[in-house]
Amino acid sequence: MSADRREAGTFSGRVNVTHEYGVLKEVVVGRAENLQLPTYSQDFSRQVHYAPEAAKARMGEMAGQFWQQVDPESYGRAVEQLDHLVRFLEARGVIVHRPELFTAEQRALWSSLSTVNMQIFVRDPMVVIGNNVIETNLRMPYRNKERFGLQTLLSQLSERTDARIVGMPFQYPVHQDAADQSSGLYLEGGDVFVLGKDILVGYNGRTATSLAGIRWLARYLGDDYRVHPVPLTQDVLHLDDGLALVREGLAIVLVEQFAHGIPEILKGWDLIEVSKFEALNYLAGNGLVLRPGEIVIDARLPHLAEALSARNVTVHTIEYDAVTLWAGGLRCSHHPIVREL
Repeated sequence: MSADRREAGTFSGRVNVTHEYGVLKEVVVGRAENLQLPTYSQDFSRQVHYAPEAAKARMGEMAGQFWQQVDPESYGRAVEQLDHLVRFLEARGVIVHRPELFTAEQRALWSSLSTVNMQIFVRDPMVVIGNNVIETNLRMPYRNKERFGLQTLLSQLSERTDARIVGMPFQYPVHQDAADQSSGLYLEGGDVFVLGKDILVGYNGRTATSLAGIRWLARYLGDDYRVHPVPLTQDVLHLDDGLALVREGLAIVLVEQFAHGIPEILKGWDLIEVSKFEALNYLAGNGLVLRPGEIVIDARLPHLAEALSARNVTVHTIEYDAVTLWAGGLRCSHHPIVREL
């Protein structure tokens, strides 16, 4: 049975995400297969200024090609690292779904705007808040295609659970070299954090979520939730580049990513700080929380593991360097379907 279909028919029967640090029970995890890289230009380099140094150094030589062809070693490690994460979660009793791979027709769509095809970072093309499942608009043109691989899963959730599924009004993609100049309704899951009825949404007006997208989310959720815009600096892509909520009162943070300081709702929390280099190159602020006080982080961060352990956090470390090459970490590559206290 193929990896994308092995969980067919396996559902908890619910959709419910209440807190970033809730108990993870059901999830979708991304895939690295058939990743196709962008064509290179100075304008595109400006768009992805937040990318790890290792990726920036190779953009020119890898431009427009399939990852498995230009670097089969790191490609194979990325596939295995994601599969290992799936096995780790399944061994803990978590129900895991995977996106379906793009068809040839889907890969070709909007190729004049960007050659990229990527399905690793499933955090961004959807947002789950309570039992609301929102298909989002992503700013980079190639990323809007990521919704295609989730269509079967969303259809099954619609039929088998109490999910309220909605798509944002569609924003037609622009060329990859001009994405930071585009305006409209943009909302990306890496910017959205759920703390009960309080929703933090990061934005910097350039790389991902827009204020218009945040206003749309607030109107859609209505009076049941309080949506808090969180201004970010233009150094980062998403709020989760430098924020992980490990349990109530404890967070991992890149302090300098917050344009107006730490959000008021997190004032008084115990904050474990990471550097900008660690956040952008190792995704140090981007862990996978399993339950309150238990987290998975990148094995390249022993000092972070030590700081967490000193605060009575259960820490699991895994190899994830081949995945983080593309500017996303453990939070980016999963999206919870059921995570609750």
